[in-house]
Amino acid sequence: MLVLVLGDLHVPHRSIDLPAKFKKLLVPGKIQQILCTGNLSTKSLHDYLRTIAPEVIAVRGDMDEFIPPSFHSSTTTVVVPPSAQAAADPSHASAAQPAPTTAIIPAVSVPSQPPHAKVITHGPLRIGLVHGHQIIPWGDIHALGVAARQLDVDILISGHTHVFEAFEHEGRFFVNPGSATGAFSLVQPPPAAVVDAFNAAHAASASAATPAASASASPSHDAVPDNDTAAHDAQPAGSAASSPTPQNASPPKPAVPLSAFVETTPSFVLMDIQGTSIVLYVYKLVDGEVKVEKMDYHKQRPSALGL
Repeated sequence: MLVLVLGDLHVPHRSIDLPAKFKKLLVPGKIQQILCTGNLSTKSLHDYLRTIAPEVIAVRGDMDEFIPPSFHSSTTTVVVPPSAQAAADPSHASAAQPAPTTAIIPAVSVPSQPPHAKVITHGPLRIGLVHGHQIIPWGDIHALGVAARQLDVDILISGHTHVFEAFEHEGRFFVNPGSATGAFSLVQPPPAAVVDAFNAAHAASASAATPAASASASPSHDAVPDNDTAAHDAQPAGSAASSPTPQNASPPKPAVPLSAFVETTPSFVLMDIQGTSIVLYVYKLVDGEVKVEKMDYHKQRPSALGL
């Protein structure tokens, strides 16, 4: 069975559409199922995915505004912690929440919205699907391991970081398909070179503004002070009005601007599921060309019956 895994499209807020070279590859009739990690956002993209595969399964991302009810599937709905429930639905915030003594807690039921997590079963394989913003720290291998154990899955698919990853940990397989559109990420810090250039530009502008500010602040020796100026000079030395401004003080440094968060490499994943094995094909758009990598996973973990 061929399964397309993608997410974090962020159309139209952070990207316009799927890359044309990706669309050329995603032809109808070859893919049986699509798993989406969320942040699909628009109905047009939902309709487009429906033309590629007959079954589209999605979880809710932190930025989703529109996810049709038809995204709901007959697959098993799984859990979100009470804090995530309250964040997803403020009306539940005041209701009594079960004590966090067990790993699995019923998910919030929100009309016309899919849950935060799902489990899809393919023969002996259990696949967990989450967006990833609920897993703190984001993208952390140990936090992902906890989530996989909570869902009791062999494979955990998550997103949110917009960066492709695939690795084995504690006998389970973890996949992050990245962002299919290459949308910029607020999770990943801007590159060091961008931060250094921003800091240098800020320092240069601050040093250029300091002499002018000092010159304008220095009164002329020939000027005769008016009554307001004399009253100001007569105030006690400890008062706020007479507190001198250091000549070398620079304006507060602003945060790195949003434009510094560069776009990520567009990517998606095709999973060829064969019994207890998966062949993973990773598609990345690098310098305008589609690059493909191949990975394998073979389930060796005991079944979910406590064996």
